[in-house]
Amino acid sequence: MKHRSAFYIAIILTLSCLSQCSAPPEEQIQETFQAYKKAILKKDGETAYKQIDKNTRDYYALMLDHAMNLPAEKTRELTFVNQIIVLMARHMIEQEQIRAMDGKAFFVYAVNQGWIDERQVQGMEIEIQKVDGDKATTHIKRGEVTAPMGFDFRREDAGWRIDLTSVLEIAEQQFQGMIQRSQMDSRELIYAILAELSGNQPTDSVWEPLNQ
Repeated sequence: MKHRSAFYIAIILTLSCLSQCSAPPEEQIQETFQAYKKAILKKDGETAYKQIDKNTRDYYALMLDHAMNLPAEKTRELTFVNQIIVLMARHMIEQEQIRAMDGKAFFVYAVNQGWIDERQVQGMEIEIQKVDGDKATTHIKRGEVTAPMGFDFRREDAGWRIDLTSVLEIAEQQFQGMIQRSQMDSRELIYAILAELSGNQPTDSVWEPLNQ
């Protein structure tokens, strides 16, 4: 009886995979985006991680490595976006906890803690611009407004996955605009952001790697 149950489960899983794989790429991409969006809104890091591509997985692993090992002078050379992520990790995660993390655990923690602001994805939709082999480009939509840029998606063994690194450049431009409007220098703005997010004023020690 146990073997028969396992056989039926295998059939169900196979049929589910066939159904998903037979869907048009555009439909699969939308399903991935909606799953990612729902996970962010629920602060469900494990589910969100299943929707991201290798570029994003590698990026979070790199940011974790930077938090642990990148010297202060090199940290100051990072883009503003990358500085924010690295300094948040150094300032907001207990050392014992972060030392036990890998790239996946770091991403899951970030989502669970709301580092990816749910307000950024609330009401966000995507319009698929182009599917070219294993890569797709999209435009972000909010209501009737369609942005000139959006997320890239890549087809991997597990299906279409979202590439969060594809919007890093536009995020950097937005932060640079924020710096100009705030009349602060980048260091002052970073400290203000860290203080607001953590409730604790950062010190200059955040520039130093955790492994010293």
